[in-house]
Amino acid sequence: MNFRSKKTNEEVKELPIEKVVDPAFVARTQFDHDKMIELCDSIKEVGLIEPIIVKEIPGGWEVVAGHRRRLACNLLELPTIRAIVMSDTRRSELIKYHENAFREDLNPIDEAREISHIMQIDETLTSKEVARHLGKSEAYVSQRLAILDYDEVLFNALKDGQLSFSVARELAKITDIPAQQSFVTYAITGGCSPQMARNWYQGWRQNPEVVPSTEPGNGGSQIYVPPAPLVVCQACRSAIHNPLEVSSLVVCASCKGTIIEAMNTN
Repeated sequence: MNFRSKKTNEEVKELPIEKVVDPAFVARTQFDHDKMIELCDSIKEVGLIEPIIVKEIPGGWEVVAGHRRRLACNLLELPTIRAIVMSDTRRSELIKYHENAFREDLNPIDEAREISHIMQIDETLTSKEVARHLGKSEAYVSQRLAILDYDEVLFNALKDGQLSFSVARELAKITDIPAQQSFVTYAITGGCSPQMARNWYQGWRQNPEVVPSTEPGNGGSQIYVPPAPLVVCQACRSAIHNPLEVSSLVVCASCKGTIIEAMNTN
């Protein structure tokens, strides 16, 4: 028996699950195992409440939205699955993006790949138009797409969760790749806030001629240290040249004022 979706007013069909295949392009590269078990338990208990969305392909259907739900139903060995069949390819890809972005946190790299995929499907789309369709700013879309052009060291640090996107975005502005890679190493080794990365970029921009230097304890390898101060210590007011010597302290605005006042008093 077929029904109609209250959200889209499109027909909901019961499709043979063996004819429903995974998306040709999967934005999300990792799934939470525990959440998948929870989803299976939920479907086993009350059934699939929200139908998946598919598009017709030769010999069956391809998942547009609801990849996790389809996997869960497959694990439960259900013979059929409730689905809405769509015909508009661009619309189906936009729905897939929103499905991924709002169901779970989509990491920046997966999001960048998804946006790029949408633009490849319809090459007439500009970043401004994509931003409007996705409900994002044009700068947001451009910054995500830029990730795909990051240097390998920076890209892998972001992919492996060693750097946040906010930090990686600032370090990407350092166009001298050897210097950028050194700053990435600093950030991973000593920790780095977005403001600290911004300070490093500003220091590098003012003095792009970085010089090799050997620091104690690094095995004699060469690292790049800007010759000009990157930041000034708020406690002793001395210049800090080496990013490895910079530490961040997370405090509220009230406590920050109290700490600075105490330092000035002493």
